[in-house]
Amino acid sequence: MAEPARSGDGTSGLREPVSRVGGASATRDVAPLTVTLAWVDADDVRFASLHVAADCDVAGVLAAARQEGLPAGGVPADWSVAIFGRAVPSTERVRDGDRIELLGPLRVDPKVARMRRVAHKRAAAPGGKWNRDG
Repeated sequence: MAEPARSGDGTSGLREPVSRVGGASATRDVAPLTVTLAWVDADDVRFASLHVAADCDVAGVLAAARQEGLPAGGVPADWSVAIFGRAVPSTERVRDGDRIELLGPLRVDPKVARMRRVAHKRAAAPGGKWNRDG
């Protein structure tokens, strides 16, 4: 009889009993996990759904993506990985429904980007709230 996986054990899905020598029992995963891989390609966000083994980690997801040819051109070495926006190591276990994000390096320092936005708004609306003179 299948039983739900215990929460906090790093897996999800149904588990079924497996008999061992000596009468002790353990459980094994029944269904593969479905995860979403997300990355930016030529200024457009791309998503791909992947089916991976239930005991898979982030490195395994990236290996499965490479086998599928995703993303085109491969994953550059200077990119990092996150799950739902939280940076994780490649040894992190994935769960069913996780969104694995490939994060490229920052193109512009966030402080510089903000200063540019403010300067643009000040130039577009003279005398508005974004101008110091009034």
